[in-house]
Amino acid sequence: LGAGIDKNIQDAYRFLVHNYLPGDEVFLFGFSRGAYTARSLVGFIRNAGLLNKIDADLIPKAYGMYRQPAKPDAPSAVRFRKAHSREIRIAFIGVWDTVGALGVPSQIVRRMGGNRRHAFHDTSLSGIIDHACHAVAIDEQRVDFEPALWTRLPKPGQVIEQQWFAGVHGDVGGGNGDSGLSDTALEWIWSRAESQGLALDENYRRKVVEPNPLGKLHRSWTGMYRMKGRRRRPLGQLAPELEGIHPSVRQRYEGMPSYRPQNLAAHIEKWGGWDEPD
Repeated sequence: LGAGIDKNIQDAYRFLVHNYLPGDEVFLFGFSRGAYTARSLVGFIRNAGLLNKIDADLIPKAYGMYRQPAKPDAPSAVRFRKAHSREIRIAFIGVWDTVGALGVPSQIVRRMGGNRRHAFHDTSLSGIIDHACHAVAIDEQRVDFEPALWTRLPKPGQVIEQQWFAGVHGDVGGGNGDSGLSDTALEWIWSRAESQGLALDENYRRKVVEPNPLGKLHRSWTGMYRMKGRRRRPLGQLAPELEGIHPSVRQRYEGMPSYRPQNLAAHIEKWGGWDEPD
């Protein structure tokens, strides 16, 4: 599993090396394991820079350097970037429900020793990102699907939006059939990416994307997952600048008396309403 992610990160990096031109803006997107891959790609670029096309054969060496404990500001990393790379920024990253230490259920990762072998991956909020969005699932309860939240405060001029949405993992990222909830999260990230200059097909959006905050909420805590118990994701554990409740959740909460997840209800009670405390 870890080897697959390593390959995906390097393949995406290789695409940028061969196609990036000065003045291009880089937009990254991913769901679940793809979200982890996108975030790790940013960490790789922060460490190694973006190799000049003529130095594309150095990608394995650059990735090997990324795997080392040395930070991007280490003299060896600085020298490597100066000799072989371009410093670029990431205009936008939009991800849906990043989970686990490798973007896969944590139990599987632990069984394969992945936490040890792949602890080098840097998925933190890098300073080379201009605008970051993360849609996170309120109702996912599987123990193995712990969300990997951004916890570092944004730097001056940097924007981070980490919003909680109604639904389980697949309801927020897609793939569960009824797409009302996933389209709600999709529309949010779509609109944020557009606001940063990404040209998207509005005709397609109007025809296909149908957000519905009252859409079907699926059950993910089934089958073998029921044997492991469940854990409700805590809300409001980070600074207000780092997380918030998307307005669509309030629409569902007020429009569906049956929708009362314990973690959300506790959060509302703690805050004394929907607005964050002063």
